[in-house]
Amino acid sequence: MSCLLTMSMMSSVLFLLLAVTEAVRPEMFSRKYRYRMLKAVLALLLVPLPLFWDLVQKTLLHAGVYQKNVFVYTGTEPTILYAHGMAYKNTAYQVDIMIRSLCFGIGMLSFLYHLFQYFSARKQISHTFYSCPDQDLLDLLQIWKKKMKIRRKVYIYTSDFKISPFTIGVFKPIIVVPRLTEKSQLEMAVCHELCHIKAFDGAVKFLYKVLRDFYWYHPVVWLIGNELDQASELACDEQVTRYMDKAGRRKYGNLLIDIASEDFIYAHGCMDSFIEDKQTIEKRLRFIMKETRNTSVFAVFVSMVMAVCSAAAVIVYKPVSILKETPCEGETFGSLEAGMSVVIETGEDPAAFSQGAFEKIMYPYEFSDSDGNTYQADTVCGYKDCVHHYVYGICKEHVKKADGSCWLKADSAKRCFNCGYITDKAPLTESRYPVCIHE
Repeated sequence: MSCLLTMSMMSSVLFLLLAVTEAVRPEMFSRKYRYRMLKAVLALLLVPLPLFWDLVQKTLLHAGVYQKNVFVYTGTEPTILYAHGMAYKNTAYQVDIMIRSLCFGIGMLSFLYHLFQYFSARKQISHTFYSCPDQDLLDLLQIWKKKMKIRRKVYIYTSDFKISPFTIGVFKPIIVVPRLTEKSQLEMAVCHELCHIKAFDGAVKFLYKVLRDFYWYHPVVWLIGNELDQASELACDEQVTRYMDKAGRRKYGNLLIDIASEDFIYAHGCMDSFIEDKQTIEKRLRFIMKETRNTSVFAVFVSMVMAVCSAAAVIVYKPVSILKETPCEGETFGSLEAGMSVVIETGEDPAAFSQGAFEKIMYPYEFSDSDGNTYQADTVCGYKDCVHHYVYGICKEHVKKADGSCWLKADSAKRCFNCGYITDKAPLTESRYPVCIHE
């Protein structure tokens, strides 16, 4: 399996496990912790863990920590064959390159599109809204910035339009709020947006949109978006209402209802809005009125198990096989049909196999010993009452067909030096060639 498919599988496993825990025990994780887990889902789509795992395996192999006793090559795995100074790429490798190039092209176009969308929206905001003239609100902003330990410069704009409070920007964020009559409501709205700024939710939303377009072929990636938006809003609600009593929570919930019930303009795209959509209001109100719960040690353990299970999917990754200085023709080996395979086992005498498996075939059924001697093989004992004296080697059976293709099977075996009897065969390779190269 390619690196991109493996990464999307790992991310999907963690996302589905998180969805199961949410359905079975929604109170297991705090909203903030669950949002972090969803960020980890995005991280698995971004960080090439399969390549790191492959590098670790190669490092351990070169260090002699373990030995790779079996090499399996199938026609469905991407492979590069170097032979006679030329590099041959099989069909699976070419398809993998094509898919990767297509994904990277779409991802780059998506990045440029959303970047243009972001700058256009920021420019539109600077022309539509105006800087807040209320010094009390500016002082309130600085107080909450200090409490939340936000060092970035934050601008605050106001509007005479009926808009849902929203935030845009990552490094120089802008908070846009309507003219609310009550200072307490305005304070809660500003705190909510500052929570978005502290968590870099604008960057997370931007990154998700690029990754969604990058992994356009994977349906689970498209499902992550709604969960991510809901989780970010619930996490901010949880942070704002953490130290509120029931009256304060009720007041905060009324603010959500007031904004949702009015004919407000909602911010979308690259912005973090106070009200994303009206469908989530009921769920947000239900969590707001509950007491904030911290994530227990057991829940942390469960999340670690989930992360390990998702990371274990890295074992399905099949890196590109690179074969060097192989005596067979690259076009022939590279065009191995899908579903066929070559299995090479490193046994007692791997050198004999590597030197003799693809040499010219003298007989349809022959035996080559470790000294390089070749004999016509026979499965019947040539002498009655023979006292067998065996030598070890490779037994090859070669069948050439009328269309020019051939079938070659190689077994490790032993042959009686006196009568030629062959026994104790163990399969090594079995392959078919579109064009015979053994005569």
